[in-house]
Amino acid sequence: MVKFVSAPYIKYLYSLYCHVAFLLLFTYLLLCDFFPLYDIPFDSCGILHGLENVADLKNVTKTESNHNNETNIKTAAPYGLQKHGQPSIEEYILFVWVSTLLFEELRQFVSGEVPSTYKKISTYLSPFWNKLDILAILLFYVGCVLRFLPSAECFCAARIVLSFDLTLWFIRSLEIFAAIRRLGPKLLMIGEM
Repeated sequence: MVKFVSAPYIKYLYSLYCHVAFLLLFTYLLLCDFFPLYDIPFDSCGILHGLENVADLKNVTKTESNHNNETNIKTAAPYGLQKHGQPSIEEYILFVWVSTLLFEELRQFVSGEVPSTYKKISTYLSPFWNKLDILAILLFYVGCVLRFLPSAECFCAARIVLSFDLTLWFIRSLEIFAAIRRLGPKLLMIGEM
């Protein structure tokens, strides 16, 4: 059993499945579960720009009364701008996951065999994938910091930064597919163009 688990192909599959799970969790968070922790005005983030009149913002519900029919008009917050008291559990899981990826990158940097610090940095940064990892991790933490600042503009900026960060993580998945016999050479050819 130990030989099976420690086989290179099985390690590759574990890495692939974990990376896909990471991408699914990050995508779910941004699409379905990313809400502000404070009240945001309705006209922020450019969501409602371009509406012609205020009637487009109203949610009209009819309530039956014993005496007459009344129309209750109330303004509803657009989806994605509802206030939540604290970050979701998915955000905590994602934060821990990216932190472990940061520690793995630090371990790779420290375990370099080069004696001088300058050579160690240049050796570590020579592969494209390490540069992409550093950029993706930094953007994630910048997005997290922006997300917790009490400003509508910062929340919108956090959405944008984290969306760009998710794109980088998807690009990062190309390295995983480089090990596949049919895709690997094609990815190398595309990279050389």
